[in-house]
Amino acid sequence: MKILLGLLIVIVIGVLGAGFYIANNMNGLVKDAVEEVGSQVLKTPVRLKAVNIQLLQGRAEISGLTIANPSGFDQLNVFQMDKIAVELDLVSLMDSVVNLKEISIDGASVIAEQKGLGTNLQALMKNLQGSSDDTSDTVAADDSSSPELLIKVGLFQFINSSTSLVSEKWGQSEVSIPDIKLTQLGGEQGLPPQQLAEAILKPLMKQLSSAVEEHLKGLFEGKLKEKLEEKEDELKKKLSNKIADELGDDSDDRINSLKSLLSR
Repeated sequence: MKILLGLLIVIVIGVLGAGFYIANNMNGLVKDAVEEVGSQVLKTPVRLKAVNIQLLQGRAEISGLTIANPSGFDQLNVFQMDKIAVELDLVSLMDSVVNLKEISIDGASVIAEQKGLGTNLQALMKNLQGSSDDTSDTVAADDSSSPELLIKVGLFQFINSSTSLVSEKWGQSEVSIPDIKLTQLGGEQGLPPQQLAEAILKPLMKQLSSAVEEHLKGLFEGKLKEKLEEKEDELKKKLSNKIADELGDDSDDRINSLKSLLSR
């Protein structure tokens, strides 16, 4: 009996110790998980400064998140997010599916970079697609029946962001980006962390990339219009001078009339 009692005490102490360890290291564990999953999904380094989980308040704060530029581009980072607020459903932490009521990214800084025929956002989208294919292959090959962490998100919002475009052709300019909101990510069943990251990042990247591409199109059309206007003015000037040479100095009125027609 004493042996059984001692064994029970050891087990209880072990469980309490494990719980104490997890509670005191939860911020670090989440930080490591976000960096690992983010880097795998985007195939570029994702780094966090800190994670502060406040279980009693049902919230978490992630600070200093950066996403490095994919290879082939010059800027250091493509994303910098100083603060990400997460609202937790505490009851769901005991369920098979963790419910994140809201993830809010407010005031992120985005640096889009255009090089050649592509942008860094397009490169990240290609990385995402490659990660999605890899995930599908891994899931198909995994015969493990061990329980997997599943997460669902009620609302994801990316608001009040600032986006700069650095173009090798047209320099730096600001891009107008609308607020982006996604709802019911993961449905009722939830998704594994990597698939949830893809479910958030794919539409986010798509909307950001579309806005940047539209901005680049506007820059191209504006520069083309300027060139055409310059050519038009140059041709008008040459034609006007040629007419003046042909008519001579005695036909000033006719020359002025023709010039006024050409200037319309």
